[in-house]
Amino acid sequence: MAKKGTPFEEAVADVIGCFHDVQDVKQGEWASGPDGRRDRDVTFTAVRGTERFKGLIECKDYDPRKTGKVGIGIVDALDSKRKDLGIDIAVICSNAGFAKPALQKAKRVGIGCIGALRSGDGRIRFAITDSMFMRKVTVPLQQVQVDLNTGGLWDKAGLNANEIWLGDRSFESWVNRQIHLCVAANPIVTGNYCIKAQMIAPLILTSRVGNAEIRSIQIDFRITGSWYRISMTIRATTGIYDWQRKRVKLALNSSRALERTIDFSRGVPVSRPPDYVLEPLHTGESETNLVMLHAGFSKTAVPNFDPYIAPDDLNPFIPDIPEANRTSTPSYRHPED
Repeated sequence: MAKKGTPFEEAVADVIGCFHDVQDVKQGEWASGPDGRRDRDVTFTAVRGTERFKGLIECKDYDPRKTGKVGIGIVDALDSKRKDLGIDIAVICSNAGFAKPALQKAKRVGIGCIGALRSGDGRIRFAITDSMFMRKVTVPLQQVQVDLNTGGLWDKAGLNANEIWLGDRSFESWVNRQIHLCVAANPIVTGNYCIKAQMIAPLILTSRVGNAEIRSIQIDFRITGSWYRISMTIRATTGIYDWQRKRVKLALNSSRALERTIDFSRGVPVSRPPDYVLEPLHTGESETNLVMLHAGFSKTAVPNFDPYIAPDDLNPFIPDIPEANRTSTPSYRHPED
């Protein structure tokens, strides 16, 4: 016989049931343990290849203003229950967050800490709010250097990027986009960077001094900037929020993280974000990557250089970023603040 569940438990069961690697989701079942019957808020079976794992979610529909966050006692209780019931995957779902000792203990003993995300579901009474980290960075345009290998044709022409074209589109807009992509894709706030692109097919560009075939492109630029901590509401159509990794995992192919207006004038400057911000994403995770870039770039249409460039050179990610480049520039002040 199933126990009567709360609307929150039912909502959590519905959300978990939307993940493709989860089966047999049930809410409110009792189970026999060494000391008698034990209640189970939400149970499920996780399927990984040919393996199947028994899962249990303890649901805490707390009022953040009255009860506060989930404490270490809840973690201790679930740790005991999972041992009694032979649970493989134990999880606590809270919409009020978790106290630091609770997160520490849960991580140590392998208990997940999540929040349920489902836009428009009135059974989830409180929104999830957590600290996020954004970057504000500056690229001094006067220090951007572009080197085009044209076999000597333009070496003495003194051309600027805005004087070079592919068809009717400016080469400068492509340079701007590559810098944008590099800054956005990497957790960097200071340092000197070099973007290189080797041509694998003939690329003819035009300029005020005539045409030239480009053999390679190199862009050198510098950035300064800082990390900022802000408080943000986490939302998605259907998914979960991992309070330990600070990541959203979406449930359905049609699910998406929901955007909200961010006040970039707010935020507390920090030297460096926590380690989890700098970790790569796990399969199925998404994150909110907030970057405010001050550069004064033009916003004209970008020419399509991709078919001409070696595929490896289209990857904007930088391997082995030095720690100094991920640390805020001392006394940095964003020009738009």
